[in-house]
Amino acid sequence: MTDLLQLTVQGLALAADRPCVGISTLDALAVRAAGSAEWIVAVMEAYRGEVFGGIYDGEGRPRGEPLAAPLTALLEMVPGRAAFIGDGADRYRSTIAAARPEAVFPRRSLFLAGTIARLGETALASGRGIPASELRPLYLREASIWKPQG
Repeated sequence: MTDLLQLTVQGLALAADRPCVGISTLDALAVRAAGSAEWIVAVMEAYRGEVFGGIYDGEGRPRGEPLAAPLTALLEMVPGRAAFIGDGADRYRSTIAAARPEAVFPRRSLFLAGTIARLGETALASGRGIPASELRPLYLREASIWKPQG
């Protein structure tokens, strides 16, 4: 969730006195691919030689923490036959297929608004909402900012 989006959601929730829930793009991607394979791997381009990734069961439930890592490291963590989804899966399809010949690449729309809304509704209905003031973005790596010399 970007900082601007976070602030927008927080402002709306504060004004309406409603709880918030943060939904990871990786989680939404995994849900889009549910039923495609025994395992689902959501992969997003992270640049700097890395991807943002998460491993999920066949129904799209997380099986571990999301990470920022080289694609090869993520591929080594996948326990079995997997479906790969996300812009990183599209970009690195040949690399993934070479390392995992059994890989599946389901054709799913990457427009996630509806999926995110459903996940948010389910989370709120099950009482997992939090006060707007507690909503924070999930950063999988530190920002690469440095001071100019001089």
